[in-house]
Amino acid sequence: MTAPPAPRKHDWQFDHLSLQAAPGDSGIDTLAALLGLQAGRRPAFPFGGRWFYQGAAPVLHVIDAPGEEDAAFDHIAFRSPPP
Repeated sequence: MTAPPAPRKHDWQFDHLSLQAAPGDSGIDTLAALLGLQAGRRPAFPFGGRWFYQGAAPVLHVIDAPGEEDAAFDHIAFRSPPP
């Protein structure tokens, strides 16, 4: 009988967090500042939003949600190595 393979140390790696918030929500800027993130380039999606970077990585994606009073969680993304 063979032993199961040892788990790899880095099976999953954080990619980004996505939130929905009212356009210009100052709470998002406060969160980004607390995390040490910088506003940066965002692809031309057909809806508004902002991206915040840690170095070269866009780690916080904000989707404009007009009419929202509070920011809301949208999704979190991870990367996994190829099999």
